[in-house]
Amino acid sequence: SDIFRTLQLLPSVSSSNDFNAALIVRGGSPDENLILLDGAEVYNPYHIGGVFSTFNSGMISETEFLAGGFPAKYGGRLSSVLTITSRDGDSKNGRFKNKFPKISKYLDFSKANAEISFLSSKILAEGPFLNGSWMFSGRRTYFDKFINLYYEFQNYTEPPTNYYFWDTHFKVKTSITPTSQLIYSQFSGKDDLFISFG
Repeated sequence: SDIFRTLQLLPSVSSSNDFNAALIVRGGSPDENLILLDGAEVYNPYHIGGVFSTFNSGMISETEFLAGGFPAKYGGRLSSVLTITSRDGDSKNGRFKNKFPKISKYLDFSKANAEISFLSSKILAEGPFLNGSWMFSGRRTYFDKFINLYYEFQNYTEPPTNYYFWDTHFKVKTSITPTSQLIYSQFSGKDDLFISFG
C-alpha cells in the first residue's frame, strides 16, 4: 500500500531502518533522489520524518523508477529518479445522467471508495468532467484522536503533545480539441505537531 516500501524491495534500494520509508539508492542519501508527481517535483514526500510516504496508493496509475543512467533532462541527481503518474478519473460511467441531465453534461459522479483502518482513513472519488474526468483522493490519520482520548481518561485539560497528518490530491482532465488536453493536478499535505513546554 506504500509505493516507497515496495521500491525498497528492488535491487540497489534500501532503507536506513525498518521504520523509515525514505529511499537510499546505491548508497546515496534520500535527498539525492528526484521525486516527480505528474511532472512536478515533490521536495518532502514523507510524513512523520520518513515513516509514511505522502502518496495514497489508490490514486497512483503508474510509476517509473530509474536507479541510474537517467536522461540529462532530470539533471544533477546523484541517486535515482522516481516518476509517479496519478490516475485519471472515470469519464464514462456517470450516475446523474438521468436524474440531472443539465448538470451531468458538465460534472458527474461515477464512484467512490473509502477505507477505514486503525491508523487512518482514505477516500477516493471520481467521475466525468466536461470532455474528460476528475479524481479526488484524501487521507487523514487518527493519532491526535487517540492521544486526546488517552489524556481525557487521565484528566488532563490539554495533551502536552499531539500529532496528525493529512494529504489530498485533486486532478481534472479535459479535452480542449481532438488533439489537445488540459490537465490540472494539485497535491497538498500537512503534518501538524503540537508540543507544550509548560
